[in-house]
Amino acid sequence: MRGGGIELYDSDATLIGSFLWSDETAEALAVLELAFGPAPVPGVREGDGSHYPDYDTYDFGGFVYGTAVGISKPRTEEFLPSWVNVTTGSPINGVSIYTVDGLHVGTPLEQVLALLADPGLTRPAWQGTAYLFDPVDPTRNSNTVSPVVDESGVVVLIDAPRFSGETA
Repeated sequence: MRGGGIELYDSDATLIGSFLWSDETAEALAVLELAFGPAPVPGVREGDGSHYPDYDTYDFGGFVYGTAVGISKPRTEEFLPSWVNVTTGSPINGVSIYTVDGLHVGTPLEQVLALLADPGLTRPAWQGTAYLFDPVDPTRNSNTVSPVVDESGVVVLIDAPRFSGETA
């Protein structure tokens, strides 16, 4: 997982597929199906009627891909055309899921904090505290990957991208 999209590597560390958040749904699903197998029937996450559109969701068993539907402008101009969230540290169909910096569900808080340019760059999240960072340029807080740490001090969820806006 990167701030700008997803990259899929084989066991020899050769890139075999990738997509950006603004890429068409079919392109993203082709990469995800290569990794995890056929996509399940889509679900829907309803938007808020003003800032966020509705999203078709595809849950691969701990890795959810959401893609905006019913938008009126090109995906490249959409605020959040697609996103993923990961809730499992176990491989899915033999595929392990990591951020570009090596974070995964189950990573201890100390490893998260060691990657942050500004350890104060946090904000409350519904499941714990989200630590926001840009994997390409850690001094920025846009196109972020967001590991969410629970009370026990381990990553329990990773969102990308997470538009950070203001920080707490």
